[in-house]
Amino acid sequence: IRRRLAPLMGNDRRRIELMHSLLFTLPGAPVLYYGDEIGMGDDVTLFDRNGVRTPMQWTDEYNAGFSAATPDRLYAPVISDPDYGYTTVNVAVQQADPNSMLHTLRQMIYTRKWLPVLAKGKLEWLDELPKETLCFWRKSTEHNILALHNLSEKPFNFDLPHDQHFKDALNSDEPVESTIVLPAYGYRWLRLVEE
Repeated sequence: IRRRLAPLMGNDRRRIELMHSLLFTLPGAPVLYYGDEIGMGDDVTLFDRNGVRTPMQWTDEYNAGFSAATPDRLYAPVISDPDYGYTTVNVAVQQADPNSMLHTLRQMIYTRKWLPVLAKGKLEWLDELPKETLCFWRKSTEHNILALHNLSEKPFNFDLPHDQHFKDALNSDEPVESTIVLPAYGYRWLRLVEE
């Protein structure tokens, strides 16, 4: 593919996070292409896949902090457009912001490592839900995780089974109410707990 995730998702943070949530909760080995963790863009004017092979955007300094070489000596130009340019989208800015995409993805990666069921657990689909949702269990002998994804622009209410108790696996490990409201393009990772 010759495009990065952020431009494919219209630079909509909700949709980008939703795609990463699916990546980290569905079976298989998740692969992040460099720069996707900060929402880097691409340069489709470059030949073939070179549009996603632009220098990593480390800082808002010269050449995105990637190199001290003159721009003509870089293997590809840095991205400098207003939406994805290195002065706006870079690692340094996102490290300083606790609500950044970088920190959100770090939390997803940490949680996936903390809960091996997300890598090795059995997948069980919840089939009787609207087609705008993608919800499933990841189960193992140690943990059961309920992954909820709203693929639509409208909020979706999901009622949890009344005889089961859940904690928020991704953000706080705090108890969860019996009704989950997923906003547009929202997602939740819920850990089933014994009470």
